[in-house]
Amino acid sequence: MCMWDECDDYPSIHRSKDVTARKEHRCCECGRIIAIGERYHYAFQIYDGDPYQFHTCSHCLVAQAWLRRECGGFLIEGVWEDIAEHIREYPALRFPLGRLMVGFRKKWAGFPIPAIPTATSHEYVA
Repeated sequence: MCMWDECDDYPSIHRSKDVTARKEHRCCECGRIIAIGERYHYAFQIYDGDPYQFHTCSHCLVAQAWLRRECGGFLIEGVWEDIAEHIREYPALRFPLGRLMVGFRKKWAGFPIPAIPTATSHEYVA
């Protein structure tokens, strides 16, 4: 089950864009520092009247893109929990998604930006 499927509450305002860092930021998904000059995704939301800003590194955007394609969306700051759940639920996804998990756990140190996995859980539904 995708976390997105269980979500019934959405932000009232949402703006996002891809930008180049002019100062360091912390990725909201993996927690690593996004360096000056690095491309990342910026999102602004107002949720329950409170403003939130999210900075997502290009590496973690790959997992978000897979979840968007696979599940129709994702929860910011919940991507890796959702990826881990997909691996538990569909063991055949262990290799393609597991590679992403290894990069995430190592905060992408020494990892190039991965390609979006082509594997889908729909291939493994009986």
